[in-house]
Amino acid sequence: MPDIDPNDPNSINSIKDKYPDLRQASKASTFALNYGGSSATLHHNNGLPMDQAIQVETGHKEMYKELHAWGESNKHSMAHQGYISCAYGLKVRTPMLAASLLNTKITPSITKAEFRSANNAVTQSHGLMTTVAGTNFRKRLEASRHRYNILLTNFIHDAVYGVVKNAPETIEWLNNNLIDCMVNSGDSQVKAGMHIVPIEAELDIGPSWDKQYTLKNNMSKTEIKEFLDENITM
Repeated sequence: MPDIDPNDPNSINSIKDKYPDLRQASKASTFALNYGGSSATLHHNNGLPMDQAIQVETGHKEMYKELHAWGESNKHSMAHQGYISCAYGLKVRTPMLAASLLNTKITPSITKAEFRSANNAVTQSHGLMTTVAGTNFRKRLEASRHRYNILLTNFIHDAVYGVVKNAPETIEWLNNNLIDCMVNSGDSQVKAGMHIVPIEAELDIGPSWDKQYTLKNNMSKTEIKEFLDENITM
């Protein structure tokens, strides 16, 4: 990917459109390393040759050094407090970490496993942001005149799924209100620290799972009608 600048978030995000196959192929390794895996994980579980697995792990630690520093900070918090705070005040107890020496050759494997599980819980707990967004949106929907034109069907980690009537006015309301609920569903952890993490969301729409098109935020009813006429046939 010679045109991708690893120091530019917008350039990195463009991989989704420019190199979708490479992005898809990277997911298993990326998730493994995000949640405490190592080059051995990539070699044994994902089938990468060991030299390539080491290269990927080294690159991940460099590109996502803030993530790895955050994980190490979490480890010391768990050992000191005996628990770790997750999204919206949820706490996960870590008694083994509180009773063990960290980062030594004699650190029990069960303690390392407890850290991985608790650290994963911190990250995965922010899937609750989707639940909060969907709940807030549902309240708006029930109070609106579009309540019979939109049916929520499922929440999957960072996405809200549903069925919507093919009507520009309804889709305009959906686009404005669901996106607003999604980008304002964060808790204090997301907004804390030296850098505020921007929460972004877009509405994908289409006649089926394999035919989805992305609407820009804040599109007008006229723009949505043109978009539907160009992309959606029902």
